[in-house]
Amino acid sequence: MAELRYSLFLLISGGYCALAAIIRIQLALTGIRPIGKPASLIKNTPTSVKLILLLLIFTVLSSILSEYSGTLIGQFRREGLLTIAIYILSTFFLSKYFLPQKWMLYLVAVSTTLFCVLSLAQLTGANPFLLYPEGFNYYDANIYYSGEFLGTLGNTGLGAAFLSIAIGVFSMSVIKLDAKEKWLLTIPIFLASIVLFNMGVDAGIVALAVGLLLMLPVAVTDQKSFSGTLFVFAVVFSAFAISKVAVLGDGHISFIAGRLLLFVVSGIAVLAAAIAAKSKHIAQIPAKYYRIGSISAVAAAVCFALIYLWFYNGESSGMIYEASEVLRGRWDDEFGTKRIYIWRNALGGVSGNLLLGTGPDTLGHWGIAPFTRYSEELGTMLTTWIDAAHNEYLQILACGGILSLLCYLGALGNAMLKWFKQPVNKLSAIAGAGALLYCIQAFFSISMFISAPFFWIVLAVLIYSQNGKEAAGKKMNKPVK
Repeated sequence: MAELRYSLFLLISGGYCALAAIIRIQLALTGIRPIGKPASLIKNTPTSVKLILLLLIFTVLSSILSEYSGTLIGQFRREGLLTIAIYILSTFFLSKYFLPQKWMLYLVAVSTTLFCVLSLAQLTGANPFLLYPEGFNYYDANIYYSGEFLGTLGNTGLGAAFLSIAIGVFSMSVIKLDAKEKWLLTIPIFLASIVLFNMGVDAGIVALAVGLLLMLPVAVTDQKSFSGTLFVFAVVFSAFAISKVAVLGDGHISFIAGRLLLFVVSGIAVLAAAIAAKSKHIAQIPAKYYRIGSISAVAAAVCFALIYLWFYNGESSGMIYEASEVLRGRWDDEFGTKRIYIWRNALGGVSGNLLLGTGPDTLGHWGIAPFTRYSEELGTMLTTWIDAAHNEYLQILACGGILSLLCYLGALGNAMLKWFKQPVNKLSAIAGAGALLYCIQAFFSISMFISAPFFWIVLAVLIYSQNGKEAAGKKMNKPVK
């Protein structure tokens, strides 16, 4: 199945890059659209694009100079030079030639809804379309087979990465767009949030919570967006409440009536959104105070979270406990489903190849001791080999070197800074929200050709929206209302 998916990635994403390059070369050769002088090209190319192209150059050097073979395709996760080149080139072409249309947003919404419906069915123990081997289901994960798989993307971590982008994009669309049908986007927001809360991927849950908080200064710019933000919060919290009241299990759904009070919070948020939309007093608030208020809310929430984690004295397990311990400097290799162990070993091997790393997708060659456990059900020892850093930024540092990482972070930082400075740019706000949530979960996750293309697409749209006429709002608001 992985080989089929990678072939489709090469056909669709790689094919797009090849076709775009051929058409551009043809237009240049026929004189219809000359390439122009190199100095002018460099000057007019957005900083983020310059940096990702520089990232591609460093990746090529890393691959050529690597002591390991197989860096072209990638021996472990198919994240070799070819894959990275397709990511970057597709972003380059999309950032220049993308033409936003409203139907694109709703097409993604429909596909996300179908993905979530299928995932929810699997979370009840069903096996529609026999996506699991016959006789197995989602709850046999890590018992009869290694890893957790959900929906059509495969690994739950990759699914969480996709849903993080989707929730960010749809949430900001509901907040920023003027079209009446935008409220239909609350359906995939609601379903995607339920799936995230039920699949239990901490990276996705952290991205959802932190991302929705950090996007407030861009989201809230006037009365309408303030009301829309409250409504989006109500939708997401309702999904959280349902996931706590109706607990999905293997062949059954358990209802916990004592948690129904959670819906009171959702009701209050809906009521507040309705009042905010109609209030004449709120309508008179100057735009700058929305900005100041949202930034203050983010700062207050961050301070509260840090204080809460510092003084946390609850159960000695779970994500909150581990975050509290890390904040106090108590790092345990078992934290984050042993991510701390992986990060420590990955960082320990960086110093010998600091500039260019060991080559794309080569971490599996490092010889980091694998995880082993005995399976009583199978009566044998199960071994999990470590071939990824489970932190995309650390993965780039380890395999591509610090030069590649600085280019990547520079491109992201430049794009996100412009995103923050252009809150009235609707297309930028929408694409940036998706990129933000992905970048948060990426701190705990892996990059793969199954989910990463969605991120590179929203990054391309973000860069496109921030340059030329689109940044000034002259073209952007026509196709996306």
